[in-house]
Amino acid sequence: MLLGFSLGAVDATLDKLRCTDAARDAALIQARGGDGTALGRAEAPTGASIVITTESGLVRATVSMRTSPLGMHLPGVDVTAVAVVAVEPGAP
Repeated sequence: MLLGFSLGAVDATLDKLRCTDAARDAALIQARGGDGTALGRAEAPTGASIVITTESGLVRATVSMRTSPLGMHLPGVDVTAVAVVAVEPGAP
């Protein structure tokens, strides 16, 4: 049983890392004038939501999801990652 909980914790941690990577890359691409949402969707775990906002010269990418590392019948964990990047000069 302890092994099951340990593997579930590793799974939740991997989802957090994937969300963090997707948020960082989405914010960077958006700040450079690209389509950060498309990249974020491609890199984020299945079922994650991606919100990108631009305000005061900053791009904020938020990737969030609910993961159920111990199965659908047990409580899940909300995973959220946020990345903030300054808009690059000359970006459209």
